Amino acid sequence: CSSDLKAQNATLTGTVSDESGAMMPGVEITVKNTETGISRSTTSDAQGRWSVPSLNPGTYDITCTVTGFDTLLRQGLTEHALTLLDQVIEDAEHKPREDEKQ
Repeated sequence: CSSDLKAQNATLTGTVSDESGAMMPGVEITVKNTETGISRSTTSDAQGRWSVPSLNPGTYDITCTVTGFDTLLRQGLTEHALTLLDQVIEDAEHKPREDEKQ
């Protein structure tokens, strides 16, 4: 699950892929403002893309969930943490749950 957060009434966008690099549709993405506790959710489209518009500037946690895969959690993302966001983009692949592997 990768993301890009832009300052001032931000839109958080990203893509979701599995460990092979295949885009993943139907992944639930929840974005939570850690200061207010307000959460917003969306689902990735057929190309694994997702977007959560009109977010107030702040610190956010992002959770990506889909049946059969580990839940991904990225914490402490801010509109000023572009270096951190680059890190998230590099290592945010969904991996199958251990109990689902054969």
